[in-house]
Amino acid sequence: MARAQAGDEGAFALLVTRYTPLARRTARLAGAGDEADDVVQEAFAKALRGLGGFRPGGSFRPWLLRIVVNEARNLHRGAIRRVRREDFVQNGVALLERSSEDEALALISREDLLAAVRGLPEHDRAVIVCRYFLDLSEAETAEVLGLPRGTVKSRHSRAIARLRRAATALALVLAALGVAAAVSPQVRAAIGRVLRFAGVEVHHSSLPAPPSSQSPRELLLPGEHETTLAAAQMAVRFPITVPPRLGAPTRVTVSDNGRVVSLLFGTDRRLDEFDGRLSDVFSKIVYGADPVDVKVDGTAAWWIAGPQDVVYVDRGGQPVTGTAHRTVGTLIWQSGGVSYRLEGIADRTEAVGAASG
Repeated sequence: MARAQAGDEGAFALLVTRYTPLARRTARLAGAGDEADDVVQEAFAKALRGLGGFRPGGSFRPWLLRIVVNEARNLHRGAIRRVRREDFVQNGVALLERSSEDEALALISREDLLAAVRGLPEHDRAVIVCRYFLDLSEAETAEVLGLPRGTVKSRHSRAIARLRRAATALALVLAALGVAAAVSPQVRAAIGRVLRFAGVEVHHSSLPAPPSSQSPRELLLPGEHETTLAAAQMAVRFPITVPPRLGAPTRVTVSDNGRVVSLLFGTDRRLDEFDGRLSDVFSKIVYGADPVDVKVDGTAAWWIAGPQDVVYVDRGGQPVTGTAHRTVGTLIWQSGGVSYRLEGIADRTEAVGAASG
């Protein structure tokens, strides 16, 4: 590096040869895609022009990678926000899987791991990419992302906790629903593509649905107790909505110290209402089609058809296996920060109509 700073073009050429593969991989992980080579070329050109500002004794690798990341950001007007699946597969999943501090991640398959990482918030994902996919230290990650080390540490801890939660959730959901081959690689590989919307986490399965379990009417969430609608409104911190087309609820319950209010209509229709902005509240395994985008009173919603297995997720992020049950047809939407989950209506048009004001 000292020779390159002194004007030795051959020395800088050696740096280019040594770090081009890593720089290209970083550009791809930063979202450059097919333009990665252009980003790397421009990054090295800027590095060459900026050699005079490189501090003696510093590490060239994080200094260069920060330039690469900034070039990718300039290209796409955003921080590391588009990590392609093939880049995960080719560029270091093994590093994440064999990390001693993340042994819990071995509970889920490679596909689940990719889906879980891709599902992280943008800034947390950037830290995971740097720490594991690029094998950077905490200090190097801070330098590359231009963040204080304390911020890197907190984002890293938050991301790892969420990945562990995804691993645990998948394992417990499978066990709770009685999938006999839950430990087999074939089953784990068949359950992936983690989707999240309005506090509901969805795992898609290509397997046939196992035998049915309890009905929504029989479902009992942690601490669930029957009450009146007026008393329920006093027990929670969000407004309770009763869609007029569903009629008056035959039962009202409050669960988990006011986290969820459930309205039951007749024998098979259940509307759960909760604040889904802070964490996942329900976890599902969906068999068959993906969620379909629909509208409820002009608000974005998901319709999930076909058989699906549901488990409640407690405040600590752990699935409560005793709440596992099967339902057909679920409508999920969010309005004013409150999430709504209507199950028990098999027809999409009827469900959307019932939920509308």
